Amino acid sequence: MFCPNCKSENLTRADYKDTQLDYCPVCYGVWFDKDELRQVKDKEDEFLRWIDFDPWEDETKFKIDKSSRICPDCGMPFYTVKYDDLPIELDLCNVCHGIWLDKGEFDKIIKYLEERVSHETLAEYFEDIGEEFVEVFTGPEKISSEIADLVMVMKLLEYRLLAKIPAIVKVIAGLPG
Repeated sequence: MFCPNCKSENLTRADYKDTQLDYCPVCYGVWFDKDELRQVKDKEDEFLRWIDFDPWEDETKFKIDKSSRICPDCGMPFYTVKYDDLPIELDLCNVCHGIWLDKGEFDKIIKYLEERVSHETLAEYFEDIGEEFVEVFTGPEKISSEIADLVMVMKLLEYRLLAKIPAIVKVIAGLPG
């Protein structure tokens, strides 16, 4: 496969977070086959695993344009997607559903998701728990993965409650043992 950025450099395969990814040894861009971005994101930060990062999720939040870059996997033109207030443009293949990220863009996605989690309100956490409960039965991931996502959202809600309402911390600390 050729680098969509350098256009002449072959991509190199490497293991990252137990996932085999292809990257360019010159520009350090990374090719994620379908679902690999989710797998790597889930292992990068366990508190983010419940967030289904999907740049197609809410059509009011993305802007799409044709790209001059070509997919290294299937040779079709990429689409450039600007999602919400994420400070990058994603290069997506509409045919094989792969994603090309330039150097540093993965870190920006992680930071964006971390900020999203830290700004969630208590009401949004309860809504997220409801959505994750439904996903346990409807997917899109395996049931064990969806249960792990549900548990993580519940942990985050617990942490948020403990931080927001210090009286709860005192009551819990005073409980017998």
